[in-house]
Amino acid sequence: MRWVLALPLVLAGALPVGCRDHDAPEPSASAAETTPEPQADAGGVIDTGADAAEASPPLPAGLVIEDLVTGAGPACPEGAAVTVEYVAMLSDGTVWDSTEKRRRAMRWELDSPNLIEGLRRGVPGMRAGGRRVIRIPSELAYGKTGRPPIPPGEDLRFEVTLVSWEPAAAQPG
Repeated sequence: MRWVLALPLVLAGALPVGCRDHDAPEPSASAAETTPEPQADAGGVIDTGADAAEASPPLPAGLVIEDLVTGAGPACPEGAAVTVEYVAMLSDGTVWDSTEKRRRAMRWELDSPNLIEGLRRGVPGMRAGGRRVIRIPSELAYGKTGRPPIPPGEDLRFEVTLVSWEPAAAQPG
């Protein structure tokens, strides 16, 4: 009599095993173990699977970009006017500026000499809604002199989200 009462429990325990697809291959390693880490090419660009025909021009030595989110729509060209949200950090991770602190998105003219070269060269190619990490060597930021609170010779890291962009304004001819 006891085995009759135990039979439904045994059958219920076997049910998940019986419903399993036996043709499906067993995973042999986790995705983290089999997916290679993205590597920067000689120009500092990390391949994120984007179409090579839409790639940005080669980057200066030491400038590294990594797309976290691709975004949508056409790619932002060099010289465009962009609206961005960002977090700016020193190489040790200390945040020294952000749009959250400013409580508003920022507009940058990518052809402006007032914008550090690392951002002028690191933002083109982004799409609206895209998020990118831009690692900027000191030579493309504030150089040997620095600019408080940025010490001399400091490499920077920006996490930039492109809100929108507009083509560069036509120059009077």
